[in-house]
Amino acid sequence: MDTQPIACQIAKLRFFISLAIEQETDETAENFGIRPLPNLEMRFVAADTLIGLKGDPMLTSKKAQDLEQELNENREHYFHATTRDKKLACKKKDKALRRKLARELENFGLPADDVHKIVQWDAYDQNAKAEWFDARKMFGISNGFDIVIGNPPYVESRNSLLSKELKNSYGNQVLTDWNETLQRGSDLLIYFYARSPKFLNDSGYGCFITQNAWLSTDYGQKFQKFSLGKFSFQKIIDTSAKFFSDVKSQNINAIITTFTKNLLQNIEYGVANSDMMITPKRIIDPKQTMKWGHLFSMPEFYSDILSNISANASIGNTITFGQGLNFSKSKLNEPGSNVPVIVKDARFVAVAADGTIQTVSASRKKKIPALIMPRGIGDRYYCTFNLCKAFSYSHVELYIPNDLWETEKHYCLWAYLNSSFVWLFREITGRKNLGGGMLKAEATDMKALPVNFDFDFADDAQEVFENIKHREPMSVAEEIYTEEHLLIDEMVAEYFGFSDMLENIRAALVDQVNFRLNRARPQQ
Repeated sequence: MDTQPIACQIAKLRFFISLAIEQETDETAENFGIRPLPNLEMRFVAADTLIGLKGDPMLTSKKAQDLEQELNENREHYFHATTRDKKLACKKKDKALRRKLARELENFGLPADDVHKIVQWDAYDQNAKAEWFDARKMFGISNGFDIVIGNPPYVESRNSLLSKELKNSYGNQVLTDWNETLQRGSDLLIYFYARSPKFLNDSGYGCFITQNAWLSTDYGQKFQKFSLGKFSFQKIIDTSAKFFSDVKSQNINAIITTFTKNLLQNIEYGVANSDMMITPKRIIDPKQTMKWGHLFSMPEFYSDILSNISANASIGNTITFGQGLNFSKSKLNEPGSNVPVIVKDARFVAVAADGTIQTVSASRKKKIPALIMPRGIGDRYYCTFNLCKAFSYSHVELYIPNDLWETEKHYCLWAYLNSSFVWLFREITGRKNLGGGMLKAEATDMKALPVNFDFDFADDAQEVFENIKHREPMSVAEEIYTEEHLLIDEMVAEYFGFSDMLENIRAALVDQVNFRLNRARPQQ
């Protein structure tokens, strides 16, 4: 099935070729023993599977059931028909039966719109597209399919192809199917995931190839919770290779998912290379509070460390994360601008801003970030000590009370956010489907990182500060083994009690950054 008739025609042609190749010739037999090929239009439908009939398709009378059975038998006759006369007879009978069925369904209370759709749908018109789908009415299947395979379109919620009207229609269908709605802003593939289990029988399996962003986005997390108790994901196979190299698909990192109507306890996660050899990685409980993408990326030893640290964090809201000003770049460096802004400067310490704007909103004037981190990350991590007290353009920011500026707490937080432990946290929780292998690490995800501690390494932190404040960060693989970074890691690990895991953390950080960057490179 596809919404484009030409796609169905191409698929049908491929099946015809396969069937023809499999035949064996016999020179002594009539027509060399070649059997007539079936009329495959009975097995291919151009339809929008995300929209069903409004009424209950199972709510029918005995007469309607008999007519449906007769329709299915007639279409099966057409499937095997070998002459034009037989085909025309089947088409004529199909049309008459559809009219009879429509009258009976209308008398039985099926909505008029549904009746119209059923009587107008012509299975033999290969250039037509149905704006709805129903397996019983189109294929005579009432108990669901054994297998549902799909490659949903990579269409984001804000894409003009996904109009407001379509979103409403798809959302209403989800409400009809599950008595629950999806989060607005969900990408198109989420509607396919929500709809497809309704097409499976009790022992059936679905398999999709999709992009991986929904594993780590906010709308994806909402859908992950939506699926619990309704259907289950069995396996999620990530890919270390870049399979899409064209410009339109350069941001797509593909995953393979299998799902079932049966409720399972765990999800298996693995990674496939360019030869589709799969390495098992994790088995997770889908009912955990973290996003699945974060759980898949998080080594078990790291999960244990994070849990211990979180349990010992102080409760309070005086230290918080937020996002930069996000103003239009046309406002940057306008005549008369005098408010300092950090736009691109990438250093461990900012002694001067690299841009200015004219004004800052009243709600932001008192929220100058004490520490600034990049929102988009390539192969360099850093946390900037905002010594010049500038605002940031679109960075991830950390705010502290005014009386803590340039105190021991400020320096310790700077060191903590420059540790391999926190860099790995950002790598795990960031979104990994940007162009060029970039990581999008948002402030909303940083809010899950515990930061409120009574650190005791201020002297060491200030020493590193003085040694590092005049240089730019290097690539992760280089930076984590500099003298300054090793000292940061040691002070942070000693404070939290995971010194024996330091090398594991650094290795996991480098591996995950390399995995992300290598996947962005097209396969040769």
